Amino acid sequence: MIRPLHLLIHLWWLHFGFTADVLQSPGLIPSRVGDNVTLLCEHQDSSFLYKYWYRQGKDKLLILMGHTHTTQTPNIEKEFLGGKITIQPTTAQKNVLKMLSVSHGDSATYYCA
Repeated sequence: MIRPLHLLIHLWWLHFGFTADVLQSPGLIPSRVGDNVTLLCEHQDSSFLYKYWYRQGKDKLLILMGHTHTTQTPNIEKEFLGGKITIQPTTAQKNVLKMLSVSHGDSATYYCA
């Protein structure tokens, strides 16, 4: 019998002394191949208008996925275009990263800053 494959997505928050505290949730997402995954990023400081999403895979390199400015149309980096991910700003302090039909290659740590 074939057991379902699982992938694990880690979500950590970044804190820099010169920025607002960034809250991300959920912290750990056990997912199956084919699942859709939603990650939330928020902060309470209305003066920080940009939010950036990064992916850190096995090679430990941080790769910019995209960013938002307030509630304007998000900017997705070229390698992440194609509909697999969306970044949706909901307010000036919140945005959502959605990954559709995750695969083993999506297993990584995701950061919002």
